[in-house]
Amino acid sequence: MINTPTVFILGAGSNTNYGFPSGKELVDEICRPINRTSYNDHKETTLSSEQLRSYGIDPRAYQTFQKELIESRLSVDLFIENRPEFDEIGRKAIAINLLKCESSDRLFWGEWQYLYFENKRVRQGSESWYDLLWSHLTSPFTFDNFSNNKLAIITFNYDRSLEHFLFTALRRSSGKTDIECAEAVKTIRILHVYGSLGPLLWQDASGVPYDSQASPTAVTSSQQHIRLIRSNEHKDSSPEFEEAHRLLEKAARVFILGFGFDYTNIRRLKLPQLLRDKEVWATSLGLSKSVKEVIIKGLLLRRVREQTKDVGGIVDSDYLIDCTVYALLQNNVSIY
Repeated sequence: MINTPTVFILGAGSNTNYGFPSGKELVDEICRPINRTSYNDHKETTLSSEQLRSYGIDPRAYQTFQKELIESRLSVDLFIENRPEFDEIGRKAIAINLLKCESSDRLFWGEWQYLYFENKRVRQGSESWYDLLWSHLTSPFTFDNFSNNKLAIITFNYDRSLEHFLFTALRRSSGKTDIECAEAVKTIRILHVYGSLGPLLWQDASGVPYDSQASPTAVTSSQQHIRLIRSNEHKDSSPEFEEAHRLLEKAARVFILGFGFDYTNIRRLKLPQLLRDKEVWATSLGLSKSVKEVIIKGLLLRRVREQTKDVGGIVDSDYLIDCTVYALLQNNVSIY
């Protein structure tokens, strides 16, 4: 059980092991040309004009969106923040591509189930930090103890894989009803600061099911739950970010996992101010040297660009680990 008030901050790098794309990969996937089929691998088939129309998207408008997005060199979130004329088509594109990735088989079984167990052991490995977190939340396991964990999660991801994982695991391990398990899982606040693909069915009977395979109905519903802060609105906050500030204020310990340390998001979370005097751990896999220099505490200010001084000094160098989320939580720190 997690007894220390703890907050996880999750970026796109935290769930790539579960079949979800990084920010750049999401742009690449959205911008794949429509109406193209690979004869070598049917899974390489791209969206067709007919499929786009089933989502209420004009194929020509989608191609224009693709061209402008890829040439902007921005993430899809930041692109549609700054280009409100692409708001609806952009949110639908996000929903289509991420809903396709929401697969219970991928989440719980890892690789395909027909592998021999020895091959599966080698290929799948055991690096599931969801499983690792589950073991911390449920040690020792009783249904009532689950609700006593002092954990909150702030996520920049739209997918619902973590809440689906926790609910399903609790439902199967306890044998309790959906209602009982839903109430227990809700005690761990999972805050999607930019919205999500929508509530799951156990959260709202009219929600969006996991394993929807990006059906037109699911996409139409999901895209309405993706929320962005418009750059032309001259504000840098939202009710979600204000709640995130409250969660961080109450935390004694913060883990920043798979996060790209985008300076806009650092400012919106107020990390330099709110993480002061707290125990902070972070993964840095894939971060550039310049980003590391900004976020590490104690570096000489002359090494930090003037425009990034207000987002610097977040984590001590010894607590910024160049490893996966699993490796950090398994090998570097105890999260009980």
